[in-house]
Amino acid sequence: MVSQTISLVDLSCYSLEEVPEYLFYSQDLTHLNLRHNFMSLQGPGGLLNLPRFSQLKSLNLSHNRLGVFPESVCEILTLTELNLSCNGMNTVPAQIGNLQSLQTLSLDGNQLNFLPEELGGLAQLSSLGLSFNNFPHIPGVLDRLSGMDRLAMAGNRVETLELGILARMSHLKNIDLR
Repeated sequence: MVSQTISLVDLSCYSLEEVPEYLFYSQDLTHLNLRHNFMSLQGPGGLLNLPRFSQLKSLNLSHNRLGVFPESVCEILTLTELNLSCNGMNTVPAQIGNLQSLQTLSLDGNQLNFLPEELGGLAQLSSLGLSFNNFPHIPGVLDRLSGMDRLAMAGNRVETLELGILARMSHLKNIDLR
């Protein structure tokens, strides 16, 4: 019997609708790139089955035209990096608060205008990408993210800045509000 350890898999730009079923047998998978595909939620290799990857640290689902935030990713408690950019999503579920190990969250290029309060409980989050969404202001929940040092919010609908929120986010080293 031959056993292989696969930790990093890049399946970007393959026009996939499901994760190949053989990958679910790899218990050591830590990085999965599914960018630029057509991933579906349902089916044996659908996104609902992603929590089967019990060691996954990095997941890239950007550019998949998902339309909704796949709540099943909020069950992957080992995630430190999650990219859901450019998926036409308009909400982030409260379950995002389950991802206590998350350090980088990229939600750029969606249709978001609100973030759930539970996001404020992600103590490890250091980088948050919210560029090119529909935020009319800097979400108040962000001032609770004391570990965050990078915030990208370019291309939103922010017309006026509330200086009180910026003052409470003195831990930020890099903020992009272009």
